[in-house]
Amino acid sequence: MGRLTSWLTQHMWAQIALMVLVAWTLILIISPDTASAETLYRVAGSAIAVTGIVLVFRRRERRAAGGSARHYATLDHALKRERVPDDPAERRALRNLVAQRLRTTRHHRMALVLLYALFASLVAATLATGDVREIVGFGALSAGFLGWITWYSTHQRRLLKRMHTRLTSDAPAISPGAS
Repeated sequence: MGRLTSWLTQHMWAQIALMVLVAWTLILIISPDTASAETLYRVAGSAIAVTGIVLVFRRRERRAAGGSARHYATLDHALKRERVPDDPAERRALRNLVAQRLRTTRHHRMALVLLYALFASLVAATLATGDVREIVGFGALSAGFLGWITWYSTHQRRLLKRMHTRLTSDAPAISPGAS
């Protein structure tokens, strides 16, 4: 699983293809009466918009960490495994990446509240206009997704805080005259 995650981190096109395939399949299962080509166009358009947003965030993180996509994937893997590098340059790059992610996720609670409100309104709109299959489908997907995103958000913030503490407290002492 680690190899797959690392490979997906390096290859954004594979993430896009996977996202389109999964979303298209779920929509066709929940609402089988929709035209598959029309659904594919909508999903692909949404995937392009999401990809643009993700690329902006990744560019900021790669700039903070310094290096290539492979270096970024290596740092991301070390962060997920909570490994503190021994090399001072790698440690500094990981510390910068952790600081960037902590800054980016500082309003995660408010984002979760807004996400809950968005999904509640989506389910309410489906209740008012959809049939039973769509209501059950969107309700189950919403409950599952919101549970997962809440757990994942909390898990990531705790991980980032632990790594920030370890990276700042374990910093090797460098004497001013040493080169």
